[in-house]
Amino acid sequence: MGRLLEEVLHEGRRVAQEAEPRELLEEVSGQLVRTLRWATTPAVDVYERPGELVIVAEVPGAGPDDVSVRAGEDYVEVTVKLPRIREGEPRYRERVSGEVSRRIDLDVKIDPNGVKARCGNGLLTIRAPKVEETEVEVEPEEE
Repeated sequence: MGRLLEEVLHEGRRVAQEAEPRELLEEVSGQLVRTLRWATTPAVDVYERPGELVIVAEVPGAGPDDVSVRAGEDYVEVTVKLPRIREGEPRYRERVSGEVSRRIDLDVKIDPNGVKARCGNGLLTIRAPKVEETEVEVEPEEE
C-alpha cells in the first residue's frame, strides 16, 4: 500500500507542474480512487443465513480456473486473476487487472472443510457452514 501511495504522490507532483488546478484535482483524485479500489479488490459482501455465511465477491471476467479460495476457521481468502482487456489506447482506467487477493476475517467460526464456491456472471459466491458453538458441563472426578 505504501508503494501505491508513493506512486500517487509522484503522479500528483508531475501533474501539478503541468496542469491547471482543476485538472490537477481531477487527476490526483482519480488516481487515489483507483488506488483505493485496487487495495480493496475484490469487493465483497458477507451475509449471514441460518447455519451459514455467504460471501459474494466481484470477479469481473474471471472464470473458475482464475479463482482460488482458501478457508480457515475464522477467515476466507480469495485470490483472483483478473484479465486485462485492451480495446485500444486507454484514456481513463479504473478497472483492476492481474492477480489480486482479499482476506475476509470472520467474526464467527466456520467449518473450512464444508466451504463451497461457485463462479459465474462476474461473481464468486462462497458458502461457509457455521460451526455451532457448544457448551459442555464437566463434572470433576475424585482422585
